[in-house]
Amino acid sequence: MNRYRNLPDRRVLAAATAMLLLIPALASAQVDTGTLLGGVKDPSGAAVAGAQVTARNVDTNVARSAKTDGSGQYELRFMPIGRYRIEVNAEGFRKFARTGITLEVNGNTRVDAALETGRLEETVEVTAEAPLVVTNTAALGKTVGREEIENLPLIDRDVYALLDLTPGVEQNDQTNVFGSPGQEVLVNGSSNAGAGSVNYYLDGGNNTGGLRQTGNLVPNPDAVEEFRVVTNNYSAEYGRFAGGIVDVVTKSGTNTFKGSAFEFFRDEHLNARPWTTGPTRDRDPYGRHQFGATLGGPIRRDKTFFFLSYAGQRRRETEFKNDARVPTPLERAGDFSQSGVTIYDPLTGQPFAGNRIPASRLDPVALRILQDYVPLANRTDDASRRFSGYDDKALHPQDRHELQMKLTHTAGSDHQLTGTGTSNGRSTTSTSAIPGPWAAPPSTRRASPTSAASAGASTCRRRRWPTSAPSS
Repeated sequence: MNRYRNLPDRRVLAAATAMLLLIPALASAQVDTGTLLGGVKDPSGAAVAGAQVTARNVDTNVARSAKTDGSGQYELRFMPIGRYRIEVNAEGFRKFARTGITLEVNGNTRVDAALETGRLEETVEVTAEAPLVVTNTAALGKTVGREEIENLPLIDRDVYALLDLTPGVEQNDQTNVFGSPGQEVLVNGSSNAGAGSVNYYLDGGNNTGGLRQTGNLVPNPDAVEEFRVVTNNYSAEYGRFAGGIVDVVTKSGTNTFKGSAFEFFRDEHLNARPWTTGPTRDRDPYGRHQFGATLGGPIRRDKTFFFLSYAGQRRRETEFKNDARVPTPLERAGDFSQSGVTIYDPLTGQPFAGNRIPASRLDPVALRILQDYVPLANRTDDASRRFSGYDDKALHPQDRHELQMKLTHTAGSDHQLTGTGTSNGRSTTSTSAIPGPWAAPPSTRRASPTSAASAGASTCRRRRWPTSAPSS
C-alpha cells in the first residue's frame, strides 16, 4: 500500500504555489493602470457576441484586443493610462472607431459601440470623450491630470499641494521627523495619532515611509502624469490604512522623443522692503533656484520606452537666530550721556561728570573685545530711533536633488513590464553671523535620503476554464 497516494501531485502543488505568489502582484497591478470596458450592439439594440475590440495607445502604438462575450460585453483590464483609440470589428457590420478616449489611473472607462450594417471595409468614426460619470464603481475621489499639474501654481513645485483640491481632504502638511521628510494627509476625519492613516502609491508601488507611515516625496510636476485621491468606498485591493488613497503615476516614454527644461527663481530684489530695519531698510538676502529637465522616448519603437527626470533646488536665505542689546558708538567711547542711565565711578562711588567715562579709564583689552567681537547695532529699540539692538540673522542654505527613471516594455499584446526608481536627497547648513570665539560653528544637516522602486507586470489575458467535466 502506497501511503503517499492521497497526497496532491507535485504539479498541483507547484501550480498552487505559483498562484499564491501571483495573487499579491495581480492585486496591486490595478493601482497604476485602468480598465476599458463596454458593450457592443447592432442597429436593433441586440448584443453582438464575438466582436473583436482593439484598444490602441495613441502615443506608444501598443494595442490590446478582446472579444465580446455572449451578452456583447468586453473588458480590457490593467491597461496603462493614456490616450486611446478603440476599434470594433464584427462580420456583417461596418468597422466602428472611436478616438478621444483618456484612461485615468485606477479608472474604469466605459466605451459602448453601436454597429451599423455594412461592409467591414467601411468605417464609422466617432470622436468624443468618454463620459465623466463612472457608473460601475462606488469609489469616491478625484483625478488630477497633467493639465492641472502643469498650470496650477504650486508652492515649491510640490505635487502634494494639489491634494487640497479634493473634497474630504482636511489636512495636508509636510513633516520632518528625525530628518525624514514626509507628507501627512487626513481624509474625512481619519485618525491622527502621530502616524499616517493614508495609503501612498507611486507607479503601483508602496510609497509610504517606514518611520511614521507618512508619504514619501514624489517627483517634480514635469515628471508626473496624473494622480488620483480616493476618499471613500475604495476596493479591497489597496488594504493597509482605511483613511484614503493617494496614487501618483509618473510619465512614460512614447514613440516620440520629448523633453522639457525649467528654471524658477526668486531673489531679494523681488521682495518688499521690511519696516523693522531702521532707516536703511535693507532687504534680507534671499535666493531660490529650482531647475531641472526631463527626457523620454523609445528604446525600441512600439516595444520599449524610457523616461528620465532630474530636479534640483538651491535655496539661500537668512534665518533669525537671536537678538541682543549692544553698545552704541557713543557708549563704546565711554559716553553714556544719551543712554538714559547713570554711570558711577567704582573708585569713588560717585557719578562720572557728564555721565562720561574718561578715556584714560577705559581698559584697552575691553576696547579690543568691543571692536573685534561685539557687532554694531543693526536695528532700533525705542521711539528715539537710536540704534542699540542687534539681530543675528545667519545664512541658511538648503540644497535638494531628485532623480527619477522609468522603463516600460511591452512583451507581446497581453503583457507589459514596468520599472520605476526614484531618489531624493537634501542638505541644510546653519551658520551664525555673530563673530568671535563663542560663535556657533557651521553645521550641515543632511536629511535621510528617500528612495523608492517599483516593478510591476500587467496582463489582460483571460482564460475560460470548463465548469464541468466532458462526457465520455
